Amino acid sequence: MKLHPRETHEEVIERMIEDLSELNEETRAEIEEAHNEIESEKFITHEQLKKDLSL
Repeated sequence: MKLHPRETHEEVIERMIEDLSELNEETRAEIEEAHNEIESEKFITHEQLKKDLSL
């Protein structure tokens, strides 16, 4: 996650927090929807998808 070798862990975390605060409402809603789907187990695994597609 470092942009350059001398960047500190604190700087990386601050940049990540700043990036998250810049998410628009649509993206926030999509993240919330995905989180809810995971919590309610409304998803399939890669393994199940491979099996369903006979891969």
